[in-house]
Amino acid sequence: TVTYYITDNKGIDSNTLTINNTTSQLFIDSLTLQDSTYHSLTTLISVPNIDHSISKYYYSLDDGDYIESDNNTYTFDNLEPNSTHKIKTYILDNNNYKSEEKTETFTTKEYINPKIDSLTITDTTFHSVTVKAVSIDGDGNVIKYYYSSDDGKTYEESTNNTYTFDHLNPFKDYTIKVYVKDNNNYLSEISSISSK
Repeated sequence: TVTYYITDNKGIDSNTLTINNTTSQLFIDSLTLQDSTYHSLTTLISVPNIDHSISKYYYSLDDGDYIESDNNTYTFDNLEPNSTHKIKTYILDNNNYKSEEKTETFTTKEYINPKIDSLTITDTTFHSVTVKAVSIDGDGNVIKYYYSSDDGKTYEESTNNTYTFDHLNPFKDYTIKVYVKDNNNYLSEISSISSK
């Protein structure tokens, strides 16, 4: 309710005029996560039943510049898996009234990397060592194996889970290192085993 009156130059007040203001305050009811993938977050702005026509929605990622949208959903792309981000939003109505900001924190979907379950030496000769790697898929499928006999300085790429190192010094103990890569280019941790 708003009350108006005027005062003349002799300091005399007029009668009052009272107007009931039925327009509701412009605000965001909630900011929620509609969808999360390994590399994206889709947010949803919910606005209560108020006497406003929303004209624009604004979204900000990690305190960056606001992005203008006509929709109450917005997707942020090119994010890292299992990464947490601050999303800020506000809205404008057709009279350019601005709501207060709404801020929430959301996390992208966690990616499960492949891993080496076991390494074994399956065969040795005077100048060679054969190693076998047993891998476990994560959210992708293992497609490449990488083998090293020089403590990880260089690796040999293979599509097989066994590999033979030739031309080795028969009197040297080699540390064999192995890791794998899946079809989404995610890597396992490096596992190692002694050649002796």
